[in-house]
Amino acid sequence: LFRVSHVQVVGAKIVDAKAIEAAAHVDNLSLLNLNAEDAAKRVAALPGIAQARVHPDWPSGAVIDVSERQGWGYWQVLGTRVVIDADGRVVDKARPPADNAPTIYQVGATTPLDPGSQVDRDTVALVTRLLTDGTFMRIGLTPSRFDFEKSRGLVVRLKNGPAAVFGD
Repeated sequence: LFRVSHVQVVGAKIVDAKAIEAAAHVDNLSLLNLNAEDAAKRVAALPGIAQARVHPDWPSGAVIDVSERQGWGYWQVLGTRVVIDADGRVVDKARPPADNAPTIYQVGATTPLDPGSQVDRDTVALVTRLLTDGTFMRIGLTPSRFDFEKSRGLVVRLKNGPAAVFGD
């Protein structure tokens, strides 16, 4: 009585619901002793999961509510383009970025990026701001490419216009 006999996973589109259920490891546990916080931490450790919440569903179930990682755009290094989130973290599993998502090209890099790596988050934030605050519309120009160099900062290349350097 009051044991978890069914689990409902909510919010999963790219991460397999069975993998989430297995990571939570709540099957057949007593709802009276269910450690929802530990179960949520195990689920949140899965690739592609940003946050997880677990709660009992009386009298014999549990609900696992997940928020999956969301791709913001792309970062290209040494000819390889990877998905990054809005914080500049390289994600190996995430909901895909929007169709018009930007790519930031890192110039002068010597090593590829691995999942979990952190790119320059200030550059990601600046590109986000430039694309969303109406800057390009006000000046009547369209960005054609975003380049990043560690020694220089962000270089915005414009169609029919000059390149603009946003350095540190």
